[in-house]
Amino acid sequence: MHKAPSFATFHRPPLTAVTWTLVAFLASAACTGASLAFAREAGQFAAIWPANAVILALMLRAPRPFRLWMIVAGYVGMVAASSALAAWALGDAAVLYSANVVELLLCLAVLERMAPRGLDFTRGRDLLLFCGLTMLAPAVSASLSVLAVSVMGLPASPWSWMIWFARNLMGLLVVTPALLMISPRRMRTRRRRSWRWGDVLVGALLLAVLAAVFSQSRYPLLFLIPPALVLVAFRRGAFGGALGLLVTAAVSMSATVAQSGPIMLIPGSLTIRVLVLQGFLIAMAASTLPVAAALARQRRLMISLKKARSRADRHRREAEASERRYRLMADNATDMIVRYAPSGRILFVSPASLQVQGYAPDALIGRFLQDFIHPDDMQRLIENARRLMASEEAERRPIEFRSRMPDGEWHWFETNPSVRRDDQGAPVEFIDVMRNITARKEAEAELAAARAAAGQAAIAKADFLGAMNHELRTPLTSIIGFSDLLVESEALPAAEHRYAECVRLAAGNLFGLINDILDFSRIDSGSLRLEPEVVSPTDLFAETIALVEEAARAKGLDLRLNIDPSATAPVMVDPQRLRQITLNFLANAVKFTLQGAVTLTVSRVDGLLRVEVADTGPGVDENQRAALFERFSQGDNSRTRSHGGTGLGLAICRGLALAMGGQAGYSPGARGGSIFWCEVAAPAAPMEMEAAG
Repeated sequence: MHKAPSFATFHRPPLTAVTWTLVAFLASAACTGASLAFAREAGQFAAIWPANAVILALMLRAPRPFRLWMIVAGYVGMVAASSALAAWALGDAAVLYSANVVELLLCLAVLERMAPRGLDFTRGRDLLLFCGLTMLAPAVSASLSVLAVSVMGLPASPWSWMIWFARNLMGLLVVTPALLMISPRRMRTRRRRSWRWGDVLVGALLLAVLAAVFSQSRYPLLFLIPPALVLVAFRRGAFGGALGLLVTAAVSMSATVAQSGPIMLIPGSLTIRVLVLQGFLIAMAASTLPVAAALARQRRLMISLKKARSRADRHRREAEASERRYRLMADNATDMIVRYAPSGRILFVSPASLQVQGYAPDALIGRFLQDFIHPDDMQRLIENARRLMASEEAERRPIEFRSRMPDGEWHWFETNPSVRRDDQGAPVEFIDVMRNITARKEAEAELAAARAAAGQAAIAKADFLGAMNHELRTPLTSIIGFSDLLVESEALPAAEHRYAECVRLAAGNLFGLINDILDFSRIDSGSLRLEPEVVSPTDLFAETIALVEEAARAKGLDLRLNIDPSATAPVMVDPQRLRQITLNFLANAVKFTLQGAVTLTVSRVDGLLRVEVADTGPGVDENQRAALFERFSQGDNSRTRSHGGTGLGLAICRGLALAMGGQAGYSPGARGGSIFWCEVAAPAAPMEMEAAG
């Protein structure tokens, strides 16, 4: 995948393009001038031609948008240098050197397509690609040059095609790799890599061999160069091989042009000798570069192997550390960690088994869980294990079961197993954490027994209060009746008449208190019985509000009744209990309101019958509202002392509302005062019952 171009790629300053183009022009002109001045015989092509190799190396290091311009600049540099040295006429040079342009375009097209990320001469594929290209492109350009010479009628040698092909091949095969390997980035990388004395000695040895071979012309010592080059490649890899080839080519070409070196033993012209030398250098490149690539590949493999071994060692150490941590956790866990096969055979047990189940790990490993599980719990555990093994998405659920202890007793345990699977998803083993919950089960049993006992006690209390209510009401009814007779008697003196009034008032209050206690006890024990019947809300609430009219009139309060049309139809409800709730709200409102009005509003909300009693009294402080409906709780103790009450009325109202399928509550009035409300289930009465009523 190509790396996405950065912002700078599309917005490079113009100086960059000019710089690369100028460098290509100057390098091409310098190489062409040197080749024509020192390595060309009359009527022949120059025997040495590094210009194409230098331009190709520069293009491969330059940004892609500049490469075609660099080819043009290199072509202009060749033509300009040839004209300056009068080697070829301007027109002849322009036509002849166009073959070099074709060679460069062919190399550029193949490399951009086959190696878009750049050449890496340490990889076999890139090296083979480049070697094949260095043979194909010079062959094409050599054919074009010979064709151009023949068309233009210029003097030509039988060796023209071979000279052109050999010189360009040698340049591409030796110079281009060396220039690419000696790029500034690679040189920085090499500087970071330490140089040893062995590397310096090998470099000095190569220079000494080159000096010994090419400083004399009597002995054919070329056979000394290949071992030195291979030794350099062995020490410094592809970089050393490319650099050694470049140094060898520079020294040998310079010596041969200067009429020195073993090549001078070959009879013939300079061109023939340079051709032989180029063949030698090509052979050196063909042998040194693959060796360097192989060594570099081996070095990469060794580095990769070393890194892999280092990673493996690190992972092993991490695994051992992790195993030690988990072993420490398992050894010190208060719960028992168990691993067992799908067959139930126990594979591992943590040391906590001795405290949790009474067995040492060695006494459990190798045995089967079925040997310890209570028969009545076995089927549930088997079904849970099958469910977990059937699907990887199965939800884990804790299961309680009984297990046999060493003394033969059965203790309760809680388990929550998970399944470990292999790469194919097949179940391999269960990993489980078991805990002894016998103490918890015993506590739960004790709590259930205590709850049952409390329920029985509540029922007994209700029965007792019911019996006591009957026993108390009988004499109290007589007291109330006779006190009424005394109050209505005209023969009673004034003082005794006042005494009789006090007796009647106290007896009435006591009678109400007894009723409240009885209702509260029934609600608390859940023994309250409702007796729903067909009721007309209009009649029920009109009768109820009439009970407090006298008290409201005595305080100068305005008493109002608002019944929404949606709430006028007959309903099925317990009239006594609904009247009890409403009357409690009304009595409290009249009791605590000094002036203004008390309003009773009846409506239907979400299928429930809603009753609201709003007053213009002082309201309830915000910090006291949460406790209004609690037992023995009153909104204001100071007011209670002046108005009386036990604090059970609102608690009974809420209990009655809950028993009737609703709720009771308090809301502050929009303009002050209080709103006490209740909602009860009051379904519409069936038509036949309504008609009967």
